[in-house]
Amino acid sequence: MIPFIIYACVPLLGVANCMRIVRRLRVDPGPPPPILAIVVLHVLYGGLLVVLLTDRFWRWSGMASVGMAVLLLVGCPWAVVQAWRLMRGAGASRYHRIAAVLSWLYPVAVGALALWAARISVH
Repeated sequence: MIPFIIYACVPLLGVANCMRIVRRLRVDPGPPPPILAIVVLHVLYGGLLVVLLTDRFWRWSGMASVGMAVLLLVGCPWAVVQAWRLMRGAGASRYHRIAAVLSWLYPVAVGALALWAARISVH
């Protein structure tokens, strides 16, 4: 039951939440919202949540290591570039500013998760 919740329910809830937010953004008046940035942030933070849940409630595996490597080696640079691009147009809307802040915070979240995992594995 735990793997089903981690690998099926959590991603499905994330996709549903992302679709709800995107639908809401499309009807909001103003400049075009950063929909791609919002989707990417959902994927990145959702991936971190799945890795965290895997570590805490299931067994670490080779696929979990691959997922963490992708989140670290692809996700962090992507988030930094995305944040930088969003900050250039930060005056566009509050959604751009929120997405930029969340993009800057992603490498911090990855670092915190890595430090937390290292602390857990030492004990």
